[in-house]
Amino acid sequence: MEPSGAGGTVATLYYASSHFCPRCDMQLAARYGPVGFGGYRTTLACENCNWASSEIEGELNEIISRVERLIQRKLRSGEYKALTHEDR
Repeated sequence: MEPSGAGGTVATLYYASSHFCPRCDMQLAARYGPVGFGGYRTTLACENCNWASSEIEGELNEIISRVERLIQRKLRSGEYKALTHEDR
């Protein structure tokens, strides 16, 4: 099972931040669905190949902000190792 981020899997949050389909590289469209009173769940969908993400809690701007904060925390903590030419 894939580790979860805040409101979605790590892979789903990654695709949310990149906005491009992992299959065909087309820009993804956000689809919103209501949850409770005033809440939203977002699904990212490709209109070209019909790929769709799992549902992510929040609206697209909230999701992107969450991903940016996660990446910044991992960079500051050293959890992400800088790639060097030898690592490739």
